[in-house]
Amino acid sequence: MLHRGFRIGPHFSTPLLLQLYLNRAYPEAKRWAALIALADKPEPEAFQVLCDALRDEHWMMRRTALEAVKRHPRAEEARPEIVRLLFDLNDDVRQVACRVCAELGWQEARGGVVTLLEEDNPDVRDVAVSALNRLWQDGDFDLVLRLYRGDTRRAVRIAAAKTLRKHVGPRNWRRLFTLWAHDREVRHRLWACELVVRFGGHAYLPRVTPLLNDRNENVRTAARDAVDKLAA
Repeated sequence: MLHRGFRIGPHFSTPLLLQLYLNRAYPEAKRWAALIALADKPEPEAFQVLCDALRDEHWMMRRTALEAVKRHPRAEEARPEIVRLLFDLNDDVRQVACRVCAELGWQEARGGVVTLLEEDNPDVRDVAVSALNRLWQDGDFDLVLRLYRGDTRRAVRIAAAKTLRKHVGPRNWRRLFTLWAHDREVRHRLWACELVVRFGGHAYLPRVTPLLNDRNENVRTAARDAVDKLAA
């Protein structure tokens, strides 16, 4: 990472990086760079400093520490601290903690992730519903479907739809098809055609035929392909 044209990175010795981070007289940007570089250091004191930074009073330090710990070979040992940050007071910290837990596949974080679906900040809800893509469990379908149908932010509804698409199955595809076939989002009408080909049969021809007259050319093409396959 560059700081005023001077590159701070893992080529620095661990003692020097520790000094740069621990000296609060240095500019915050320099300390952040040192913290990120410590993720590549195997010494126990480097990892301990990263873990301590997860409780730093400054939210940006906690956020940076999350990014650094995620890359460290001993990240698993910091699991309780990282899961705890799902409930941090800062929205940015919670979002990064949510991404880290999902990327590392920590199922015990799922409860905290689900609570973030109710947050006032739509950016937090967006990250949380995307995290469920990786932490999915049976029973999450209705939870995410409610978010898709009722969230006030378009980006959150789209993220919910992407998650539903990944986990749709024979038991619930009809509900999505019914919603997506009339959705204002072009991609969702395309996905409706995809679903009926995957799970539907000849009986669904009357349901997909109206999409042959969709206002979007790509949807019309997908509908034609679906009709041909169902008719065959």
